[in-house]
Amino acid sequence: MTAMNKHELLKQFDEGDITFKEFFEQYELVVAAEVMNRINHSLEAMKLAEAQKRKSLWMLLTAAITLAFILSPPIYSRIFGYANAEECAIHTNGQLATLACYDLYPSVKDKGETASHTVAPAAASTQKPPNAPRNAADSEFTDVPPILSKPAHGAVKWYGRPQASVVPFEIKTSSGASYFVKFVDVMTGANVLGIFVEGGRDFSTTVPQGRYLLKYASGQRWYGYEDYFGSDTAYSKASSTFDFKVDEERASGYSITLYKVKNGNMRSSQITKAEF
Repeated sequence: MTAMNKHELLKQFDEGDITFKEFFEQYELVVAAEVMNRINHSLEAMKLAEAQKRKSLWMLLTAAITLAFILSPPIYSRIFGYANAEECAIHTNGQLATLACYDLYPSVKDKGETASHTVAPAAASTQKPPNAPRNAADSEFTDVPPILSKPAHGAVKWYGRPQASVVPFEIKTSSGASYFVKFVDVMTGANVLGIFVEGGRDFSTTVPQGRYLLKYASGQRWYGYEDYFGSDTAYSKASSTFDFKVDEERASGYSITLYKVKNGNMRSSQITKAEF
């Protein structure tokens, strides 16, 4: 109904075409129609505003996803690719990034393979297939593994699925050698994780709760997680166990100092590679 309807209704009433009762009945219908018309206009305006709001939210979401895609190391790495989750974890810093590596890439344990790592270009270019013919010069170096690029300082190697790390842990080392510190579960004897540390540099991180035996290998040149520092590797284990736990008041962590010679704050004894 429009304003003209009211005018016509009043005109009919003035001219006596309709009674007073009919006038009020018709007037109520006119007013009700106007109210409905205004409600419909309001609903249309609300729908337009809601559509604009959804459009803005979609634009923000698209921008956020695009930005995350560009800046996120795990996504960026997936484009260019790593051979496995362990290799991805070596080149990342932080617990969340390490967890993302195991979500994005298959673990070598799932493939039934040993952990692989990026080799220097020169070393990679000289490798031959296992069944390739060997000359006399090759046979002289059959048992010598290639030297690999060292993992990043503080790189974490998980021997299973990554776990939540909440207990503080600090490693201090002497210069002249690099170290690979391994956490072994006292109850099961299983390897839980390992941390690579450059000699002469400190490293602070967090580890999962548990009671661990700490073992460490030290040396100069890196040959991978199978041969560690090659024939010159010095293998050691701590004389006591370490209980990393969180109680109601605080998290109980440790700070250890490692030296290739017998100096540091962690009493240890030499072990063989098989015992490591």
